[in-house]
Amino acid sequence: YNNSITVYDSATQPLQLSYTVAGLSEGTTYYFALKTFDQAGQESDYSVEVSKSIEGDNDDNNMNGVIVYEDAEDGLTFGWEIYDNTPAGAEIINVFDSERDSQVIEFYGAGTNNGYCLRLEDGSKWHNNKQFLIQWSMKYSEDYVVYIDVETTEGHRYITYKPLDYNALGTGEYVFYGLGTQTPDGAWHTFTRDLKADLQSAQPGNEILEVNGFFIRGSGMVDNIKLSSSIPQIVYEDAEDGLTFGWKIYDNTPAGAEIINVFDSEHDSQVIEFYGAGTNNGYCLRLEDGSKWHNNKQFIIQWSMKYSENYTVYIDVETSDGHRYITYQPLDYNALGTGEYVFYGLGAQTPDGAWHTFTRDLKADLQSAQPGNEILEVNGFFIRGSGMADNIKLFNRQS
Repeated sequence: YNNSITVYDSATQPLQLSYTVAGLSEGTTYYFALKTFDQAGQESDYSVEVSKSIEGDNDDNNMNGVIVYEDAEDGLTFGWEIYDNTPAGAEIINVFDSERDSQVIEFYGAGTNNGYCLRLEDGSKWHNNKQFLIQWSMKYSEDYVVYIDVETTEGHRYITYKPLDYNALGTGEYVFYGLGTQTPDGAWHTFTRDLKADLQSAQPGNEILEVNGFFIRGSGMVDNIKLSSSIPQIVYEDAEDGLTFGWKIYDNTPAGAEIINVFDSEHDSQVIEFYGAGTNNGYCLRLEDGSKWHNNKQFIIQWSMKYSENYTVYIDVETSDGHRYITYQPLDYNALGTGEYVFYGLGAQTPDGAWHTFTRDLKADLQSAQPGNEILEVNGFFIRGSGMADNIKLFNRQS
């Protein structure tokens, strides 16, 4: 957090139960947290974070950034309704998820027999006619169906996503895409879909006019449902060039490790595959010329990986307290650490031979382990173990 405001001090200020922060810029998302302090000046930990996107009077300007329809940080469920309550008894609740370290929306019901939908707080449609890139996170251990409610030049459509390994598409009101049979594995997954592209692939010539809501069937959790016109990002590797430029084997003991670009039918794309003696060998991604990334603007990292054995991922960062590796392993706990290595667990179940996509806020992960230590730049992606990786990217917090 770059700024702080003291809103109550018993020695100098009267008690106030609300406070208005003035002078915020339109088209910007701001993040807030509270601390309390005692008479000795000792501060508490941060509260749960909340965010607010500042919208202006110009509709075109409002649509240039990101609209977050649900991040659950208000602790409420405004905008949600149970659209199919047969059988009766389904619930929508706002809960804290310790794995995600944030508030999320949870659905309880009779599996896909019950359905839940997100509109605006007053129950009206979104009527978003400028932003067609949708992103959401979900954690499911059972079957689910996600429907994105859109109006098109050929009438109403639901662009639909299921835990399948194929796309059924369709020429009618429902267009079907698969997100992978491994996705209901009880882990958090973040999905980003280009709704215009998904509709065009199924129904060429049909154009989206507006996006109106998010519908879902099945019991599980969701978070961070948002629309944008684009997600500012730098993709350091998507493997689609068929090459391995930027990669090198930084630990080739024992000798014989390899890095190859292959087609993975399950992922339906080119990916990077590592062969070697398990975690004895290590691989790293820099720029094509081998130099560091030197990215001092974007601190959210996302990558996909498919492993059937142990692994360790290291994100190479420079910080205000010196060099650090923010490290992720297949563990069910976070070891953190005060030195050069900070350790987080991604879940003991993740080396299950399925594709998993991880999104991590590097600034937040460093702060949790070493409060006050700030990331100055992100410089590379390192990994140990034999498996596959794809879609390694950095983006900024707003995305």
